[in-house]
Amino acid sequence: MKVKTCKLRAADEFRAKGDPRSYINGIRINKSHIQATNGHIAISMDSEIKTRMDIIVRFVGKIPKSAIDTKLTFSSSGNIAYHYGAMKELLSVQVFHIEDGRFPDFKRFTPNKSEFKLSGSFPMLNAEYMAVAFRAFGSKKNRFIGMKPVNYDGPEKSVIYSVEGIQDEDYGNPIIVIMPMRQ
Repeated sequence: MKVKTCKLRAADEFRAKGDPRSYINGIRINKSHIQATNGHIAISMDSEIKTRMDIIVRFVGKIPKSAIDTKLTFSSSGNIAYHYGAMKELLSVQVFHIEDGRFPDFKRFTPNKSEFKLSGSFPMLNAEYMAVAFRAFGSKKNRFIGMKPVNYDGPEKSVIYSVEGIQDEDYGNPIIVIMPMRQ
């Protein structure tokens, strides 16, 4: 399975780290989406992958910043990710695990894009979660990442953002969901 590494790096910023629910410590990959969540903030990107698998992967260590493409291989002796650079050269090899569990259903807390609407005043959001988008998509070359609210439907509801200032063809039209803080 071949995946754009920039999508894996972005999703890696949104996943939980050390949560007892092992399935949210990973990145969900299927034929339609690459998704990750920590329970408070989530991301969903178009995957453009030809696969019948619907898996949750957790990488051991950091995904290399200079990698462009990643090939995931699966075997009974171990799952290996091969990270390739811009010239198709092998940069690194990394182990990953497949997590058991049922990944949260994004359809449950996000409406269809045709149903997006903004209403009322926005809730208070944790600034730390707003910074996750910059860590996922920003760089020294691209410091101007904007988050545009596209859906909010009342108190205690999640706020859905699109990401502006990135190449959508690289990241697959990312949608970010942030749960409001309780006041």
